[in-house]
Parts: sequence; structure tokens; C-alpha cells
Amino acid sequence: MPVDWRIINTNKREYLDPMQKAVTNVVYFNSGNTKEHELKKAEICYELLCEGRTFICEAKLKNGRRPDILVLDLINPLAYEVMKSEKEDSIIEKSDAYMGIKIVKVKC
Repeated sequence: MPVDWRIINTNKREYLDPMQKAVTNVVYFNSGNTKEHELKKAEICYELLCEGRTFICEAKLKNGRRPDILVLDLINPLAYEVMKSEKEDSIIEKSDAYMGIKIVKVKC
């Protein structure tokens, strides 16, 4: 599947903090999360990479929020949120804060 950089760049401009460097297809770990959380995040990134997707880990949105993984090569980007001890209410709150980006919930 060829990469459509127009879609990716449009999504970067629309959703991401322009002051934050957004490196694609690199797994970033957050030491504030559990090991299981971070390993699940790496597993998802590996699958996305195998599918030819373009993603950013811990991308900083314009409003300062950080989805675990943001898939940018879709007209409507997706945010993956890994849930270990997180409650459903937290995901609902994130849904409102993620600027209309659909959230894919993944349990670990």
C-alpha cells in the first residue's frame, strides 16, 4: 500500500502540536506506564508497521493530550489507547479531548 503523504501531513497540521517533533513509525516508551502497557503498545505498533500504516507514539495533540498511538495515514485518524487499569470513564473523557479522533480501546 503506497503512503499518501498528503493525508499524513494534513492530519499532522490539523491535530498535532506544531512545536513538538512528530517522528513516524518509532515506538516511544513512557516510564510512567506499566511494563505490560508498554509491551502491548509495542505489539500494536509492530502490527501497524506490518500493515504499512504510518503512526506516531505518544503524539502531542494541539490541546496537549497524548494518545498512546495515533495512526495518521487515514482520512479520519485513529487513536489507540491501551487499557490496563484504566476505567471506561477515562476513555470517554479522552474521547472528548481527542479532537474528534476515534479511539480504539485495547485491553492488556
